[in-house]
Amino acid sequence: MNSAARDHTRGELHLHPAAVSLSGEEAQADREVILQASPDGRTVVLIEVEQRFSDHHATGPEQKVRHEIPVAELIQLIRAHGARL
Repeated sequence: MNSAARDHTRGELHLHPAAVSLSGEEAQADREVILQASPDGRTVVLIEVEQRFSDHHATGPEQKVRHEIPVAELIQLIRAHGARL
């Protein structure tokens, strides 16, 4: 069973919350991945949020990257590349 956190009020699924060490740097980053439906329900939005921390700054810049795909294309991708259960 998936242990990812769900927010039923906003239709969000939080995936892969983890601390990431950045190679060759003293900094560390917290990364979170959120999967949510668009307000109109036609697309799925994947949001990657990264917050950097270092010895010099308690919190660093937050970066958000958004990826959007139509639901029909996502279903095709899962059928083509996913494992049948």
